[in-house]
Amino acid sequence: MITQWLNEKLNINTTDPDDQRRGKLLNILLLSMFILAAFALLSTLLFTLLGLPFAVEPRATIIPATGMLLTAVIIFFINRSVSSVGAGILFLAFFVLIVWLSDQPYELVWGRSMIMFVVPIIIASVILRPVSSFIVAFFLAFLLVVSANTNDIPINYVGILVYLMIALISWLSATTLEKALHELREINKELDEKVEERTSELMIANTQLAEARDAALEASQYKTELTARVSHELLTPLDGIMGFAEMLLEGYFGPVNEKQKSKLTAIIETTKNLSDLVGDWLDQAKLESGKLELYNYWFAVREATAYVEDITKALLKEKPIDLIIKVDTAVPHLLYGDEDRILQIMINLVSNAIKYTEKGSVHASVYMQEPNWIFTVHDTGIGIAAKSLPTIFTSFSQIDDSRARTHKGFGLGLSIVKQIVDLMNGEIQVESKVGEGTLFRVILPIISDGKDPNETASLEEEIG
Repeated sequence: MITQWLNEKLNINTTDPDDQRRGKLLNILLLSMFILAAFALLSTLLFTLLGLPFAVEPRATIIPATGMLLTAVIIFFINRSVSSVGAGILFLAFFVLIVWLSDQPYELVWGRSMIMFVVPIIIASVILRPVSSFIVAFFLAFLLVVSANTNDIPINYVGILVYLMIALISWLSATTLEKALHELREINKELDEKVEERTSELMIANTQLAEARDAALEASQYKTELTARVSHELLTPLDGIMGFAEMLLEGYFGPVNEKQKSKLTAIIETTKNLSDLVGDWLDQAKLESGKLELYNYWFAVREATAYVEDITKALLKEKPIDLIIKVDTAVPHLLYGDEDRILQIMINLVSNAIKYTEKGSVHASVYMQEPNWIFTVHDTGIGIAAKSLPTIFTSFSQIDDSRARTHKGFGLGLSIVKQIVDLMNGEIQVESKVGEGTLFRVILPIISDGKDPNETASLEEEIG
């Protein structure tokens, strides 16, 4: 109920879907700014009333925080009632002003604050028109030149060039996204019209049932293919954003302080999570359309499991969990199959086990059981209720447990694993008890290309 109310308040009244999306994004940014300012203001007042020591003079926090609160409220009402474009311009101007007044001229032109001006360039492309990123970049470049000339500071031509590069990337990303969304709306509109037309025909004559059914199946296939195309188009700008953020974090465009590193790390992690979600969406679309193909070749089992262990260990963070992955001695050095998809299955199951386990251990193992080879993952996590077991492999479903609901995702991971295992003519089994843990067992047939991998030099070199 609260979520629905909040969603209504964040929306703006306009018939243009692009303007509505931009206005809602701006409102989300304003809400974040309001919450941060309110937290800073309340914390400062509380520390002052209790007489506790504070890092800075209370007035140095109270006045800016109050200003941010009032500004967020004013821009919010302008966005909802007057003009989303005007509100976006005011928000960007306020952001630039805050950064401009927060540091010395030299730091603005050559130092740490110069990096903060990257943010309005990126934001401008999503809350205004894509070309706005160039306008903001040129405006900031003008400010840098004026500040440099006024304060006898050398002009930072490298920084200006970086601003223009960021503007180009932002413009390309926003343009690609808007084009993909526009195509999606057009196709959905066409699909709605087709469905309405077919429904009307069915009401007139039952003889047209077969024709309407075929048209609906065709429309569903078309929509699945569109989903695959849109997902692929979304991955490109996401990879660009993450790559550029990593470059900034590594200091390619100048030194960054710890606070900026924290923000850049958050951007990278958020973008990676979103990229993973879009990747799952793309795999699901390929599976639904029957276009996901397997590429079998000989691969080293123990190197693969070592890779899985390295990747998933990063998810442990501060959890008191032991991660153990073992390969039975009876398992041959090489197996034949699609290594990438097998890794996807292993990483997904181990990651899920870590995600839903707060203490104890996660054990994964590979062993032989002719005519199959088996991969199991056993955790001591929250477990799965018996009523939820029949649906865990269904697309867009998640474990029906309040603790599990806190984890983000589309609910596609186990569905994709199940479909890939089916594509490999294998089987996946699950055993679980609430509060005791879960066991997943993947059974895959032992297959071969008819050659002995130990006698094929090229295969050995390829596996290397």
